[in-house]
Amino acid sequence: MSTSWTPLPVRLSHGGVWRNIYKIGGDLLSLGVDLNNLIVGVLGNGREIRFWVDKWLTAKPLMLEYPALFALEQRKGILVSDCCELIDVGVAWVWRWKRNILTAQEKEDLKLLTAGLQSVVPNNVLDTWKWEDGSQNLFSSWSIKQLLHSSSNGDGYILNWNGWAPISVNIFMWQALHNKVPTCDSLARRGVALQTRIKGSVLSIVVNKLWQNSF
Repeated sequence: MSTSWTPLPVRLSHGGVWRNIYKIGGDLLSLGVDLNNLIVGVLGNGREIRFWVDKWLTAKPLMLEYPALFALEQRKGILVSDCCELIDVGVAWVWRWKRNILTAQEKEDLKLLTAGLQSVVPNNVLDTWKWEDGSQNLFSSWSIKQLLHSSSNGDGYILNWNGWAPISVNIFMWQALHNKVPTCDSLARRGVALQTRIKGSVLSIVVNKLWQNSF
């Protein structure tokens, strides 16, 4: 089974929406939007957050912060809850290295990592996730497009017209790309009151890419 080291809940051997979102990660990255740095775990019981792979403790995932240690980890997708044991004086962190820590870099990295974990104590609350784009920490199609706009100096993202699709579908795709579909977040920005706020909406660049790959 193929596993991706990404915060997105995806396995490459499986299909589905998340796999397609993962596949356009390179496109987003080329436009200056890194999904790995935008999805941040907020630690609760540690049963959902992967210790090395997910961004939760430092400004980037620990596998990128301490690559030498990540290379030594036997279980690279291990959860935070499986890396620690609660003891009377706090938390004991359990390491599963392929071999002993030997090099000066490995020793220094382990020292820094251990220091960063001193104040970390899992609790009985469920782990949560937040979208960290420097604004309201809420995901929406608007937040993605704002990031793309700022990264591309206003050039925006161009919809490739699909000749196999009905004209009405292409028009809908264009409307989604230009935020003209009445999604919850777009209606809210226009002052339309909604009794129920449904999280998430049309992610323009995702919709565009999925449509390009449909035929």
